[in-house]
Amino acid sequence: MKAKIILVLAFVLFPCLVLASPFLVCDAQTNVDSYAIFTVSGTTCTASDLSGKTPVSTPYPLHYDLDGLPSGAFHYCIKAVNVWGQSNAVPFGSTKVLPGEPANTRLSNQ
Repeated sequence: MKAKIILVLAFVLFPCLVLASPFLVCDAQTNVDSYAIFTVSGTTCTASDLSGKTPVSTPYPLHYDLDGLPSGAFHYCIKAVNVWGQSNAVPFGSTKVLPGEPANTRLSNQ
């Protein structure tokens, strides 16, 4: 009986661990087979930013795991892809900031 309870708890709690990372996502789109994600150093998506770069492809819908990024700013250019070609690149950027040290730590009688 204990083994069954542990097994049920494992199945209930395991998805919480899997979804702990931040993901880059996009709303569902018709006529899209996949997405091409380019890492860029700037905040724009010009042809010179993307030339010679190999994209990371992710199957439809867009759900790209951002776990493991170093601290700091990061920028991507994302294109929707189907059998006819690729869309224009759309920029996406954010900043990974770790929390600072706890401040004003003290004892209290409350």
